[in-house]
Amino acid sequence: MSERPKWVEGLRPRYRITTPDVPKGTRMTAEQRAQRINEPMTEVVRNAIAMLAGMISETTDWLKFKRHFLIEIPSIERQLFSFRDGKTKKHPPFNAYERQVREEWKRLTGNTLLMPPEKMLSDPSEYE
Repeated sequence: MSERPKWVEGLRPRYRITTPDVPKGTRMTAEQRAQRINEPMTEVVRNAIAMLAGMISETTDWLKFKRHFLIEIPSIERQLFSFRDGKTKKHPPFNAYERQVREEWKRLTGNTLLMPPEKMLSDPSEYE
């Protein structure tokens, strides 16, 4: 049996959280998305945040957190995040769902997730 390369030592296996009641590849309509954004977070999302809090609890960078978070949640939940601008590649202000995620992160870690100023699409006061 061969030894594992050194770069593999720090990696953890990915445990994808799935929702058995949602078929794979399901897409939300714009109306469903608008309704779901304002609903409370699901238990699956809370568990993913708690898992990440144990791994990257020191981070305050929203984009770093989001990158890890999107891997851990089901696709139906990923659809609730805002999309960056196609031309400028900058990010819009946080929607209601993202604000809930940020609040839960702050409750668990004590750190506020912030958008890097160079990635903001509009006025920085809208990103609080």
